[in-house]
Amino acid sequence: MTESLKFESMEEALKYAIKQEELAAALYRHLAKNAKTIQAKEEFSALVEMEETHKKNLENFSFEEYEKKNKEVIYFNLGTTDFMPEPSDNQKLSELSYTDSLILAAKREEEAIQMYKKFAEYYKDNETLKKFFLNMVEEEKRHKYSIESKYEDVINER
Repeated sequence: MTESLKFESMEEALKYAIKQEELAAALYRHLAKNAKTIQAKEEFSALVEMEETHKKNLENFSFEEYEKKNKEVIYFNLGTTDFMPEPSDNQKLSELSYTDSLILAAKREEEAIQMYKKFAEYYKDNETLKKFFLNMVEEEKRHKYSIESKYEDVINER
């Protein structure tokens, strides 16, 4: 993600984050539609649901409610796909293998992690917002961990 993440208001930042969640859901929806196995279809469909839940959480964000519910969860980054190249831009999503689809999904989750980290840094003086965005970082890490775990399972089955 090379674009600048500076916003005039919290609403503007939330709109940007909502758009990113919509894009992630659209990608996973497409990968599910074109999946070659039932398992892959189910896994990408589950990711669609998670991204749509994130979108709803961002749309309904309330400082007061967030402070009441905030809890810290930490997920370990397997890093399995961190240094793997993304599937070629010339390659159509519908032509991706299951492993390439998982690599692409993990890369998108890493982009989301970095985006929310930048948001947390940008709002470092507002403890509630900082905690909220750091919680989103952990949520995206959980997704990436799940995707990379599936990738490792597939590779180890070979």
